[in-house]
Amino acid sequence: MRKNTNFKKGVNITAFIIFLLCMITVCSAIDPNINPNPNPNPAPAPVASDVLKVYELNYSWLDENNSIINTTNSATPLQAAITVAHEYNTIYVQPGLYEEDIIINKPLTILGATYDEEKDDDYEVPVNYTWDTTVESVIRSPNPQTDGITVDITNTNDVIFKGFVVENLYTNTNNRHLLRVNADNTNVNNITVQNNVIGPNTNLNDTLNKGRMGLYIVPHYGQYSITNSTFSRNKIFDSGGNGNNIFIWGTYSGNPVADLSGTVIEYNDIYGSRRSGIEIAGATKNFIIRNNNIYDNGAEGDDAEGSKYKYGNGITLIRIGSEKYINNVLLIQNITICNNSIYNNKKFGIYAGPFIKDLLIQNNVFENNNWDDLQIDLEENYHGGVSPVYNITSNITFTENNLDEFTRLTINGVPTNNFVLNATHCYWGTNKYEEIIEDIYGSVEILPYYTSKNMKNLVRYSDKINYEFTTISEICEEKDYENNLDDVDTTNYQNFSNLYFKNDYGKITITEPLNLSAITFKGKLKNIDTSLIKIEEQKIILLNNSEFENKSANIEFYNVDETTYSIYSMNSTEILSKMAVILQNGTLVQDERRGISNISTNEEEKDDPLKFTMEKLNTVLIDIEPPVITGKIRPNGINTTGTNVNLSCKLSDNILVNNDSLKVSVEGCETWDIVNRKCKNHWINFTSNKTTGSYKVSFEVLDIFGNKGYENLTFNVLNATIKEKLCNINLSSDVWGDIENETSDIKVNNYTAYNTTVIKFKGKNAGKSTGNNTNKGKCNKTLVIPNLQNVSINITNETLQNMDKVAEVASIMNYTNITNQSQMENITRDLKNNITVILNAGFNISNITTETVKEEKEFKSKLTIVANNTTSKGFLILQVPKGNLDIDGVYATQNGSKTELLLNDIGNELGWYTIIDNNTIEITVVQDPEIDIIFKKLIDSIIPDPEPPQPSSIYHSNRGSSGVSDVSSQQLQLSKMVASFMNDAIVVAGSEVDVGYGKYLKSTVCRTQGMSVANITVNSDMVIVGGPVVNLYAKTYQNRFAEQITNEYPGVGKGYIQIQKINNYTVYYIAGSDRTGTKVALDYFTQMDTKPSLPLLVERYEDTYKITY
Repeated sequence: MRKNTNFKKGVNITAFIIFLLCMITVCSAIDPNINPNPNPNPAPAPVASDVLKVYELNYSWLDENNSIINTTNSATPLQAAITVAHEYNTIYVQPGLYEEDIIINKPLTILGATYDEEKDDDYEVPVNYTWDTTVESVIRSPNPQTDGITVDITNTNDVIFKGFVVENLYTNTNNRHLLRVNADNTNVNNITVQNNVIGPNTNLNDTLNKGRMGLYIVPHYGQYSITNSTFSRNKIFDSGGNGNNIFIWGTYSGNPVADLSGTVIEYNDIYGSRRSGIEIAGATKNFIIRNNNIYDNGAEGDDAEGSKYKYGNGITLIRIGSEKYINNVLLIQNITICNNSIYNNKKFGIYAGPFIKDLLIQNNVFENNNWDDLQIDLEENYHGGVSPVYNITSNITFTENNLDEFTRLTINGVPTNNFVLNATHCYWGTNKYEEIIEDIYGSVEILPYYTSKNMKNLVRYSDKINYEFTTISEICEEKDYENNLDDVDTTNYQNFSNLYFKNDYGKITITEPLNLSAITFKGKLKNIDTSLIKIEEQKIILLNNSEFENKSANIEFYNVDETTYSIYSMNSTEILSKMAVILQNGTLVQDERRGISNISTNEEEKDDPLKFTMEKLNTVLIDIEPPVITGKIRPNGINTTGTNVNLSCKLSDNILVNNDSLKVSVEGCETWDIVNRKCKNHWINFTSNKTTGSYKVSFEVLDIFGNKGYENLTFNVLNATIKEKLCNINLSSDVWGDIENETSDIKVNNYTAYNTTVIKFKGKNAGKSTGNNTNKGKCNKTLVIPNLQNVSINITNETLQNMDKVAEVASIMNYTNITNQSQMENITRDLKNNITVILNAGFNISNITTETVKEEKEFKSKLTIVANNTTSKGFLILQVPKGNLDIDGVYATQNGSKTELLLNDIGNELGWYTIIDNNTIEITVVQDPEIDIIFKKLIDSIIPDPEPPQPSSIYHSNRGSSGVSDVSSQQLQLSKMVASFMNDAIVVAGSEVDVGYGKYLKSTVCRTQGMSVANITVNSDMVIVGGPVVNLYAKTYQNRFAEQITNEYPGVGKGYIQIQKINNYTVYYIAGSDRTGTKVALDYFTQMDTKPSLPLLVERYEDTYKITY
């Protein structure tokens, strides 16, 4: 049968057509923009098109709707597109890797994939330079082993090149550049290189030796210029080997100076070059470098002494190396370097050789450039110093620069053309001239300069007098004396009015004109510690300074409210009566010669100062403090008439007592004359004819300002029975008034071993007051005293005060929520700190120890007291406030034998104990045993003791917010910050409990009870423990702190830690609404590592603290 060959041919044709359609379909699916009929030869630009799009393998022409007209494949599609493009066409380059060197020699706009993304500060270079070529258009040379240029914009105008990564990671040559702008046969104008990443240019295996320039600007033949061009928003970095990130190659060999008029390098991130961030070599002129970050240039070791000057600089300006022996080369001139941040460069921020003029360096920030922030090197050590030139450099201005971290500024070499660097109006990191000039070398003028980096206040060059007094003013301010000496200048320094000095205490204004020219006067002001003023203790003291003496002045006292409020209730005449002047020779003047007038206060505003005028300035004081009288009666407690009695007193006053005003009287008798009125000790003798009873003895005296001091004592005439009851007990004059009835309140009880005398004193309220009520009634203040042969004891007012202190502490001891052993140990420590000796006849307490254990559902704490009888006779009475703790037993161990002391077993040969007001234990021992007192407390809820604490981080919150900090409970040991502060600080407390707390900070605590308000002053660093109810310091100074502590605020168990400057001393105020709040705050304070900037509210939850701002 004959084959149908026509059918077969038809099938083959059909198959071919189907195959061709499939290929077209596949290609179209791969890239819809690919022309289905590519032409292997470059296609000419369509008549209606001026836009090209470039891919990794081809380029396409686009019509006005951005649709593809035709496509050309190419191994170098970017260069191919540039070649076929017409002038002023736009080429869009898609993301991808383009391994080709390109030449741009016609006006074009060439835009990479990220052309609209700025590449300076915020652009992040990927780790190991692993560019994402699905995002970036990356240009990389295919020939890194040969010299050459990756992107070369040459001999053309009007080029825009944006949005590329141009890099070279593995060059094997020392002369391959990344991007060049070149003018060697025509002028070049209007080039824009923007939003590019230019770098790295190195070999990652040899960064020190391989690489060259990043951005290379080359008008180096001089006949041609590169003008009106912009290089901005680029990241230009990591040019290794012998490379610069930006290199401008100027004119040499006698050609004209290369002109770059209108050219700007701005807003670039320039770092990591081996040589310089920017280097200008050869004669160039008329361009600007501004708003760039230029940093971290140079490699490790480039800052070493003796290393080459060419490596590690921010900006370098030098002559061409081939002309380093020629001394008449053309200059680098009319360059502006402004608003740049130049920092962390291995050598110089800016380095300039000797062929520079008309250079403006303005408003830049320099920080931590290792050698100099600026060096002008007339010897040009960059080129080895082979041909120094000293007479060319001129008109360089270095102004309004911020050198907060100033390193050094150097003019290396001595100019012979009178060149002086104008480095005025800069901030040098300090306002001290002496410190600045230590790091300024050569012919440099720095005055005037700014005193701070906000560049507002100047030390003025035009006025040397002003500079001198500004320096003195700063010395005074360092000593906390505000003043106006910086207003002194050449126009007024010999007739300066209204000079003032001011500190926290007051202000002195010398209203009379002063001649401030005297060298001795200026020397005294500089030595302010001993020659200016100090204002203290209600006195404004002007030390020996003849320039001020007898000048008219206005005075202000700021601290009157801290010493007394009473002065605000006085009129001006009454205040004047309390004032005196102390002349330079020490004479005190109270009469009309004081020359004080115009006194004013504000009774409604007690923070307002007391103001007055002095006709002639001298030391002035205000005395409202009464004199102090210490009286004695000998003998007291007499039991016969006709006995000679001596009444004596010692007088003291802060200024001077008026001895003639002293009066002494005994109740029922007239006032007597005083013997020896002119001495500090005064006395009278009289013969008592009084009947049995107690009589008031009054002492009164005035100081020279009319302030009255007084003391009242009691003189007692006893019957024989009372005298016998007291036996060897001596009652001081100041305690007889606390015995209401000698007959009924002094008793004797007889026991086998010895008798006892019982003395009942008037009780006082022991609890905290709330309104008109108290939490406790009157405390039991009764002493049971062993009458032992040949053992005498004195009972004084201090004895009664100690009993009151114990009662006060005991009344507020209410231990609740005791859940773990560490809490009970802290309580036991409180007990130990509050042991108080009431009477001691021959005993010495040598040791006190504590021990706490947990037994089933209760804690037990043992307080062991070793009391040694040093005389083999005598007795000891001590009290311990226990609050609501129970007593589990009191034991005495003597010669190895342990005996239990019994409650109220008065007369026992060892001793006994009693419970006072159910909150205090009183122990009396007659021999010298070791005493164990065992306290116990039921556990409120069984919670395991915590693990040893670990430090934890602290998160502070605003008050009322939920942010808290959990800090593990720690033993009360002081942090380094607190321990350092306590070296020179004192602790003041009011109640005995607070005294105990204060001893966690310092072994010696000043207690304010019994102090006069007039004596309350801050004269050292201090910690105030406890609130204003019991602590006079807290009461006096609480209004200086942000948070006011009361019994209700901040609340139960809460305490504040606050810090304030008072009288130029640092004062911590640690207090809570109750004892627990104070202690919680103080416990936390011991752990603090930094000073608080705001008040800290401290609470405790089991074993963690909550801290709130």
